[in-house]
Amino acid sequence: MIGSTAIFLINAHEKVELAAKSEPFNKDHLIAAGVKPDIANELANNDSNGVSPAPRLLALAKYQGISPNALLQWLNNQPPSFVHNLVTHGLFPLQSDAKGNYVERVSRASWNTGGQYRGDFSLFPAPDPRAVSPMDPNVWNRSSAVEAQSLEGPRIFAKEFGHPLPGNDTIFPLPPVDIPSLPGAIPLK
Repeated sequence: MIGSTAIFLINAHEKVELAAKSEPFNKDHLIAAGVKPDIANELANNDSNGVSPAPRLLALAKYQGISPNALLQWLNNQPPSFVHNLVTHGLFPLQSDAKGNYVERVSRASWNTGGQYRGDFSLFPAPDPRAVSPMDPNVWNRSSAVEAQSLEGPRIFAKEFGHPLPGNDTIFPLPPVDIPSLPGAIPLK
């Protein structure tokens, strides 16, 4: 048990050390490239694994069919609070596979009896599926957790909060939704 704890603490220390070494460099590099300091600050933050949003931003730019520079310029013109939320809720939750690829779309969405919606983003606590769509930003504002689960998630997030991403603006239908058997439950369209 002590060995496991030591390994965990060493790993946590290494992540903090990596963030301390790379975040200021990332911010300075972004500012030197013409990014506003408050936006650079948001884009230079690392996730809990010490990874910057850069790989996710590159994947998002590719998904949107635009250059990484076009996405960076667009982010530079957004409010810092929006960029913070996009990075925190739209990018950091995304996990790549062993080859560095990110999920583009989920094939099915679900609503579990514990009150969580999981589709291109997850939402907890989610409202009664008979009452309101999980796409309603007012629902997101009241939720304790909104996290992208695919590259479509940040696109939805940005659009629903009034900052549509540049590039691909195709409106994809919601994936089929599995709703727990609740009296009177109806599938969302």
